[in-house]
Amino acid sequence: MSYSNLETVRSTNLTTLNVWLCNDGDFNTDIQKAEKYLQNMGNFILSSVDFTPLEFAEKMEVKLKRILGQADNTIQEEKLNDCINKIENYKKFLKLNLPAAEKKANNLIKQYKNVTDIKEECLNEMLRAKPKLHRARNLFIKVAQQADKSIFQRGINSYQILWDQLSTNLKIFKDIVKKYPENQLALLLHDPQSFIEALEDGKIPLGGELGALALQRIFSEYPQLTVRQKVSIATLIEKTQIERDTHCNSVALKSEIIKLQLYAQYCRDNDLPLVAWIGSARPVFSMIADHPGEGAYLNCDDAKWSPELNSTWLLIVSSMGYEIKLVEQHYPKVVDALTSGNILNYVSALIDEIRPFRKEFDSQYHGGDQPTATPQEILRLMSIGCKAKKNDDGSVSLTPPKSWVAEDYRSRKIKGLPQKDNIGRESQDVGVSRTRRHSVAFFKGSAQPVKKSLFEHPGESEEIRKNEKPKL
Repeated sequence: MSYSNLETVRSTNLTTLNVWLCNDGDFNTDIQKAEKYLQNMGNFILSSVDFTPLEFAEKMEVKLKRILGQADNTIQEEKLNDCINKIENYKKFLKLNLPAAEKKANNLIKQYKNVTDIKEECLNEMLRAKPKLHRARNLFIKVAQQADKSIFQRGINSYQILWDQLSTNLKIFKDIVKKYPENQLALLLHDPQSFIEALEDGKIPLGGELGALALQRIFSEYPQLTVRQKVSIATLIEKTQIERDTHCNSVALKSEIIKLQLYAQYCRDNDLPLVAWIGSARPVFSMIADHPGEGAYLNCDDAKWSPELNSTWLLIVSSMGYEIKLVEQHYPKVVDALTSGNILNYVSALIDEIRPFRKEFDSQYHGGDQPTATPQEILRLMSIGCKAKKNDDGSVSLTPPKSWVAEDYRSRKIKGLPQKDNIGRESQDVGVSRTRRHSVAFFKGSAQPVKKSLFEHPGESEEIRKNEKPKL
């Protein structure tokens, strides 16, 4: 079975960045944009798209030196020289740390490929409708049981454990499943026959977190399926190219791993908290605008984004010990379910938010026929053992179990007083939680019905990207 990374031809964040780097526009606008990228090293690293931060620095330096002769006065010239000097300082850090980051990225890509190759073999065997699927399925399960697990093997194991928990509690969800027959989460918790029929009808896509969990259910239950059901699964694989949903773009993945490694090193060197942000498009972009460089986020080329890339990014962030902050406020009952540490409580809370499949019922948790992006990300994080806590500012964070952290980049010297980092950025109050702007203000004042695009992942929401700093 072959697969390819077909990319939609459209204007993306990468094409927009390349156009700016390669062309000269309004002089003052160019300076303002450069200053925005160069606010601090962390923001600069995370702003890079597809190419390495060092390549980004070199490309920007070429542009700024090219337009230096266009300066009309000494103020403009000083601003440009200040930007160029910052780039020179950033390049020193990047040249020193990029080789190690690339090496670690290559190792993680290799581990990822090992697991996806096994998944590919499972799909191939199901495509041929083999009656028992012994070899590939057993290999897929065993790889998750090895003592020396990679983060990707642990990810397989965690969804297997989650499905085992859910499968023994299906009766709890029986009524809600019948009430909302079009909802993907409800269909995932249906009886085997109805589940297979939903797959055949295309009601349960195998991309995203729900899709990954559905695929885990298929692997688990395959030996017990009837011959007709196995043929149905084979037909589904043949017609829908499931493999496209179970792989991500390796170029984008490597780029994101490199940025995570460099950003983590930057935080450790400067005693800054190691934080990653997750949430839907509008609040994530608001945090980037209001708190540049204070949290990592997935910033791949929009054309290469996929649910699988997003899921893989979450696993890698967890393995590096990032504190994962939810940038939206959440309903009290959802927070209670999160902080309980019981994933069944969380699934139950999501099921309680299922609504009829009508546009006017889209909400923070309900996106038409499935939960919105952020609740699915939380499901992935809880499944691998991340624990939720409520912060003093009302936000919620998830932290990975220590046993999952391959290399801890968190600083042991984070202080609550203003301090200078190694590249001259003043970092105020970095050791304590601060009150941050949350999307709850937007929810209170938004028109109904709420646009579904507002709850999409940033990589999917081209509409939100058009406004660099959306107003809440």
